[in-house]
Amino acid sequence: MEQVTANILRLDDALFTLLPELVSADDPDRTMEVILESLLQDLTGAFGGVVSRAILYHPADSGDFLIPWVHYQMPITTVERARFYIGEEQHRKHGIAGQCYLERRIIVAHLAEKDGRWVSDLPEYLEFDSRRPHPPYRTFIAVPILRERTCIGVCCLDSMDATIFDAPSMQTLLGLVMPRIASLHALYQELTTLRLVMVLHTQQKPH
Repeated sequence: MEQVTANILRLDDALFTLLPELVSADDPDRTMEVILESLLQDLTGAFGGVVSRAILYHPADSGDFLIPWVHYQMPITTVERARFYIGEEQHRKHGIAGQCYLERRIIVAHLAEKDGRWVSDLPEYLEFDSRRPHPPYRTFIAVPILRERTCIGVCCLDSMDATIFDAPSMQTLLGLVMPRIASLHALYQELTTLRLVMVLHTQQKPH
């Protein structure tokens, strides 16, 4: 646990070194993706091999679903299927990521075998593939990405170690990283807006 804590704290500091790269990028969209992919790789690596996959979700343009944003080591079939309802219709399951987004709180789910099937200990869990005999994880954590009081997305990690995310201290540490992602996203949005304004200004200049 102490080594994981040290690794995550170093990761938190390292995020600040990525800001100049985003500011100077010719293609901020792709640069943002690369930075976030690198961040997810480092975040999973902080657990010393126990955690190997991670994914970021953000709201779709419609605002009704969370959809994949950036991922690391996730199979493409999972990425293509992953959609979590966050709209206003009643009696629709949101999935763990959707619930995390709506309630703006960290959620940890566990899977265990029961009567020949792998089931979650949380009713909001959505099973992606019922034909899969053994899920590739025994636990996963969903962490809201908050900018001030607004949730802009969710970070999910999973592991075969069923208790890796259970400790409150671990959940707190992961929560500390998320505002840095939110700050990075805010900078990205500001740069995108600035570039759009500059393009419009150039187009309106008399020839």
